[in-house]
Amino acid sequence: MILRTLIFLGLFFGNMLNASSYPESDDPIKVTIQDWTGQHFSTHVAAGLLKEMGYNVEIVVSDAITQHPAIASGNINLSTEVWTNNVGDLYDGLVDKGDIVVVGELGLSPKEGWIYPPYMEERCPGLPNYKALYECAQAFGSAETFPKGRLITYPASWGTRSRDMVASIEMPFEPIPG
Repeated sequence: MILRTLIFLGLFFGNMLNASSYPESDDPIKVTIQDWTGQHFSTHVAAGLLKEMGYNVEIVVSDAITQHPAIASGNINLSTEVWTNNVGDLYDGLVDKGDIVVVGELGLSPKEGWIYPPYMEERCPGLPNYKALYECAQAFGSAETFPKGRLITYPASWGTRSRDMVASIEMPFEPIPG
């Protein structure tokens, strides 16, 4: 999948290079970089291809949520990877208003879930069924969360998805941003 994405990016930007040998502007194309490895990779690939085409590229630090209003306002021009599951209605609203243009899919198949070390199955019979967590939350606790379990979640800048999920099902865990 990653190879197919790289081939697509190479063909896409390669065709753009053939179409015009001079950039339309000297203004920098501002590409956001965020705090996860895959996004670093796709940002550097896109930025490198744009630079090879002669564009002035600036990599700008942002995060999963603030990138969207920054793109809508023109402070950032490109994000190479977007996760929409943790930004509420913000992203969809900006897309619906035409403030953000979706160029296409990156082609990744992400997997999201909660994980635990295998030894916890002995301490919490019933795993991997999440319902077992209601009976053994203390086994996952820490000094800061006891008697609740401790759930290490996304970094705070990624939104409150896990916190909201734990609250909605009244799970006796304290979500802690990772």
